[in-house]
Amino acid sequence: MTGWNVVLLISVLVAADLVVLGAVLTLAGQTWKRFVAKFPGQRELPGAECRRRQSIAHGICNWGWCFTIWRDARHVHLEPGSFAGRFLGRQRASISLEQLVAGMPAQVGPERIPGSFVAVKLGMDTLKLPRWVFQ
Repeated sequence: MTGWNVVLLISVLVAADLVVLGAVLTLAGQTWKRFVAKFPGQRELPGAECRRRQSIAHGICNWGWCFTIWRDARHVHLEPGSFAGRFLGRQRASISLEQLVAGMPAQVGPERIPGSFVAVKLGMDTLKLPRWVFQ
């Protein structure tokens, strides 16, 4: 195989990977936009607890360290950070605490393990949030 053949082969493989990555990110963005339509963003109340660089999972998409989460007396507000925001349209979602608690499984699992998550079923959507959101 000549040098040009190797360059051509690597170029084709990189191009194919970029197409697949673009398709996956587009799908994730469309899924998030449908979720935001169900849970439109609202402003947080004064005194809300805020944590940056939080990980959430929405469906099959895991957004590690890409969200800012606010928790106030009525809602949990999810806002994509700069990296995830590029693909998710920077749209904020606000979910009432009543809906989150109603969607929690009956058995949450072992006592609060730092860094662990709770999966919540919201209609057809499954959302994994950090445990601190429910405390």
